Amino acid sequence: MKRLIPFAIIAVLAIIMAAGALAQNWNGVVLAPPGGLAAVSYDGQYSKTFVLDEVTGIPFQSCHIAANYQLGSCDYLYKCYIILPQSCTQTSCAKGYSCTEILAPSSSDTLTVSYTATQADIGQTYAVSAFVMKSHMSYNFQTSTWSDSTSVVQSTQQYDSIQIQGASAPPVGDWRSGIISGITNIVNAIKEFFCSILSGWC
Repeated sequence: MKRLIPFAIIAVLAIIMAAGALAQNWNGVVLAPPGGLAAVSYDGQYSKTFVLDEVTGIPFQSCHIAANYQLGSCDYLYKCYIILPQSCTQTSCAKGYSCTEILAPSSSDTLTVSYTATQADIGQTYAVSAFVMKSHMSYNFQTSTWSDSTSVVQSTQQYDSIQIQGASAPPVGDWRSGIISGITNIVNAIKEFFCSILSGWC
């Protein structure tokens, strides 16, 4: 059966984000996540594998099975993630998102989220959410068209957050050693200059 709905996944992500369902109180996710903030240096990489439990408990009739889609009712499952800046409410400002189809649901599925920080990320905190989305497909035999209803399976949602750190503050310089070093360099330069014209300075 031809894949009909990749555009629907992005549309549903946008709708859910606008409604705040994915973020679910962003401040709560970021300020007090389980285990605290994952600190990442700006030239480092964040990577975490989420375990999406209860996937087999989702009512599911695969659209890849002819007996299901020929009756005009079937489902697709996707495991997805999204990385959100604090002020982000649209997919256009997300730092990254992706969905991969689940072809064979198991008691628990895994999803690895990776993000490589850049210099522009320093000081930023991002919320990460991993979850399962279900797309139920319905066929209208009168119009010969498919329609879909896509939603997040709330019981599968997992959360984390990333804090991008820059270098720590440099130590206070010792001006005395700087002055001594500078004077020494100046004296050596003066001696070298006069040595070239007055041999007695050498």
